[in-house]
Amino acid sequence: MIFVRKMYSELLRQLFLVFFVLVLIISISQMIRFLKMLSAGRITISALFKLLALVIPSALWYLIPPCMLLAIILVLCRYYIDHEMVVLQSSGVSPFRIYRIIMCFALGIAVIVSIMTFVIAPYTESIRKSGYEYAVKQVSLAKIESKQFVDLGDDA
Repeated sequence: MIFVRKMYSELLRQLFLVFFVLVLIISISQMIRFLKMLSAGRITISALFKLLALVIPSALWYLIPPCMLLAIILVLCRYYIDHEMVVLQSSGVSPFRIYRIIMCFALGIAVIVSIMTFVIAPYTESIRKSGYEYAVKQVSLAKIESKQFVDLGDDA
């Protein structure tokens, strides 16, 4: 049982580390995209942070499976490099038991991802779209000043 808890803890630790790095990369790329929109005057600063906060949850459902794969590969590679697999197999732990632990971990992550895909992602996507529309309207209203003619374009 100690081995099972150790393997789960290492898998979760690697999953969170890889996930943190990928979320950081996606956040920075989305921040650059939103900063371009801010510099063009299409959104405000407050809308920038709201939109960034809404992009991250919608990206979770497609980030977790590759993070899980990388976590499994990193843990197994470390076990083989440190010769822990040889010790485990010599003490009677079969490769089937190790793979069963990994499959239980992957099944748990798959359930979490499916819940996020079918429940949380559509909800955050609708909030993100309405938030973006609100941000664009807020900027177009902020441009209107008294005693000055402002062309709002063809769609207004």
